[in-house]
Amino acid sequence: MAKRRVTNYLNNKDLMVEVLKSKEQGRMTDKFALMLKMLTEKYAKKGNWSGYTYNEDMQGFALLVLVDKWATFDPEKSQNPFAYYTQAIKRAFLQFMKKEKDQRDIRDKLLVLNGSNPSFHFQEEYGSNHDEEDFELLFTEYNELVSEEEIEDMAFNSLENYNYEYISDDIDNETEEENKFYE
Repeated sequence: MAKRRVTNYLNNKDLMVEVLKSKEQGRMTDKFALMLKMLTEKYAKKGNWSGYTYNEDMQGFALLVLVDKWATFDPEKSQNPFAYYTQAIKRAFLQFMKKEKDQRDIRDKLLVLNGSNPSFHFQEEYGSNHDEEDFELLFTEYNELVSEEEIEDMAFNSLENYNYEYISDDIDNETEEENKFYE
């Protein structure tokens, strides 16, 4: 019986061909977009990401970043687009997690302000006792970390305020042609 050859869901050779086609056309090809979607979906199934309830949101944010910054890959510097885009996905997931943590902390502070119990993580980080004296101490300690104005500012921020420069260090090196694409 012949051995079955293992095939990858995506390989560097095919990905590089699509990157070059897309750069030549000045826009992302449909096949390239499907490849990036497949890469994002596969990465989201890794054990360290799969258990989050907002996994689909992380995938959506990663795709948003990839669609926005796909052209920053430079084939002259690297022949490994798979690693480049995987790293971009990883950074987008981490950035989304950081924003999600900020939102959770805002929610927990509002719960504490209203006399309710915050999340387990908040209690572990800032203390879990809620009798009158400890509650005042917890409230004061957390107020020193985050002011009321910061909470209001953070509460109304949207995805527009995500730091895309964190994801792509090559943003300043874009050509005029690529800049026209983004306009």
